[in-house]
Amino acid sequence: IDGPELHERLTRSADGSYVFTEPPGLRHDGSLVADAVQSLGTLQAARWIATAEEPRHGFTTPRLRVTARLGNGTTHELVIGAPAEDGVFARLAADPAVFVLGAATLADLETPLVDRALCPFPRAELSRIELRQRRTLTLVRSGDGWQGGNLTPDKAAELVETLSALRAEQAVHLGAAKPNEGFGKPSAVITFTGAQGQAVRLDLGERRSIGEQPVVLARLEGVDATFALAARTAEQLLPP
Repeated sequence: IDGPELHERLTRSADGSYVFTEPPGLRHDGSLVADAVQSLGTLQAARWIATAEEPRHGFTTPRLRVTARLGNGTTHELVIGAPAEDGVFARLAADPAVFVLGAATLADLETPLVDRALCPFPRAELSRIELRQRRTLTLVRSGDGWQGGNLTPDKAAELVETLSALRAEQAVHLGAAKPNEGFGKPSAVITFTGAQGQAVRLDLGERRSIGEQPVVLARLEGVDATFALAARTAEQLLPP
């Protein structure tokens, strides 16, 4: 999958699992990959437009190119161009005919396929979590339970359960943070510490809206991507 700000390569293994080969080192999101593969495998035109491309279709500078290589060695390339009234103009590289691709299919192919989990360790491997905003709350494993601040053991365990399952609504983009995302001076920092003492930061940046949903931007240390965390979730996690 190639676009102006999106470059992804996934390879399917013999056991049916997928691996990111570009960008290297990232984990993929299984449900998003399944949606993208399903969209490609059942690709249909919303309607046909023309027997050959025209400048207005936007294929000179495509919005997206999606290439699928099958097990038998054949390759198919989908080229996506300019917006249409009910989707986007698209064509197959091997066929000059132009059609409209629906918005839902475009969303499946254009969404970064990186894993959206924002906790770097399984819950069983967490030993400490520090939440820092205007003040700091530290949660520490104590035997089979958790304690922190003035929280009851049940409330501390509930908060840890939420943090260990923390998941972004979506990946906003891959690559380095942008200057206007607020990570130069994070609005909050959550530090997860694993059983072996390894610490990984989750930085929260600027609040903004994606569509009608308010979100807080987030970046997890070691993952080269900016994520959107639901603003309501971020507010519930941080100490007042």
